[in-house]
Amino acid sequence: MLSYLQIVSKITSQGIYDRGVRDYLEGKLVSKKDLILDNWREYECVSKRDRYIVKIPVLHLALSPYKEDQAEKALQEVVSCTCEYYQEGYGICKHIVMACADLDNEFSIKLQQQKEKVAKKDLDSVLDGIFVAEKTRVQNEFFTELDRFLNTSSYLTLSFIDKAAKNINIKQDEYTDFFKKLEALLKSYLRSYETEKKVIKLVYQTLSYGRISWYLIWHNLFTDFIPKNQFKILISMWQVTRAGIKLEYSDLLQSFFVGLETDIKTEIFEYLKADENNFRDEKQWVEFSFYADY
Repeated sequence: MLSYLQIVSKITSQGIYDRGVRDYLEGKLVSKKDLILDNWREYECVSKRDRYIVKIPVLHLALSPYKEDQAEKALQEVVSCTCEYYQEGYGICKHIVMACADLDNEFSIKLQQQKEKVAKKDLDSVLDGIFVAEKTRVQNEFFTELDRFLNTSSYLTLSFIDKAAKNINIKQDEYTDFFKKLEALLKSYLRSYETEKKVIKLVYQTLSYGRISWYLIWHNLFTDFIPKNQFKILISMWQVTRAGIKLEYSDLLQSFFVGLETDIKTEIFEYLKADENNFRDEKQWVEFSFYADY
């Protein structure tokens, strides 16, 4: 018979999987009911402030035995959860893992072994180990992909940044060493216009996360760029202010712009005014004038 936990472990991260099993063992799955549609279940899970609904098929009843090897795909195609993590497209969430744990438990698949392994009294120490391992994995994967991006001539997407940022942005205070290492690595590439071009591509994307740790990297490295690229960073910073993003560093950024030399402000103003993309958007440069006290 299918093991739901075994299936879901293959289509989500280890961190999400472990948190889902932990929350299930702590009793955070509070109710379940059969839906009108045959072989479908609805589960209710709780967090500190909210309740989330998971809808999931009872696969070992709904899926033909000849298609059990496609159970992972089937689960991904039809399962759903009302939580923000799932709704924003990040994939299988811990609430879905909780539902899978309950299905395994209900249908006598050996969840008891996991209960004995993760005893209630040991949850905190186990979780500490889980989070440390997950943090290390995220950082190692990020720096491996960043090295490929900076040292490969062929075009590579920046999706690896988004993937890492999901974890880092939630607990940025726990990633102090990560940001120090990242800043030192980027600084080693600031030696010529050509090598800086790829680093510049990271500016807007990381600033758009709105977290102060990303901003401080570019603020600290700003004077290490050649003047032509400094200007590109300033334009990226200005574009972020107009993107409707909540910025933790908004006051710091405005102070930075206000403190620029007048000739630099003039250069930005003229660029915004001349940019044909802004031809019908006069408020671009008007806004900049007020924003930067120009």
